[in-house]
Amino acid sequence: MSNFFVTFKEIQSNLLFKLVLVLVIISIYFMFSSTVILSIDLYKNPYRFGVMHLIWLVVGYVFLNFVYRIDLNILKKYSFILYIVSLIFLFLLALSKFFPCDSSLSFAPCNKGAIRWFVLNPKPLPEIPFVGQITFQPSELAKLSLVIFIAYIFSSLKFNIDEKIVRASLFSLPIILLVFFQPNKSTS
Repeated sequence: MSNFFVTFKEIQSNLLFKLVLVLVIISIYFMFSSTVILSIDLYKNPYRFGVMHLIWLVVGYVFLNFVYRIDLNILKKYSFILYIVSLIFLFLLALSKFFPCDSSLSFAPCNKGAIRWFVLNPKPLPEIPFVGQITFQPSELAKLSLVIFIAYIFSSLKFNIDEKIVRASLFSLPIILLVFFQPNKSTS
């Protein structure tokens, strides 16, 4: 188990980890100090947002350790699958646009005319204590998968640079269009 997590010695020897650690500590301070009143008003608990921030920091740390240990050849191998999964999620959101905004489509809620999120535990499923509903924005996965897949295109395929740019553009276009019509113009 100790081989999985980034050790404090690795953090000490890496400037980037040091800078991230400083930013994380600052974010904890600001989150606890700036959200007390809103948290009391909304949830009758002064520390809800701060605790949620700490929970997501722990989740992010575990994810960082997972990603930090991934072999780049594995990313190359699964880059196209990750790209396809992103397209499927975005396509499902695009299909949900055909339902009226006030419908009972609880897994893809409409917010001010935009459908951008999936709810992983929609009603009537119970909310997770202290967390609530778990939501997922497919456009974030699409951004990551597109970067990984384009890196694969540029690093692996034996074409000249112009052909690589054309291929990268052709693979980018479906994701850009599906995100644009959510509507989410800033992400696209």
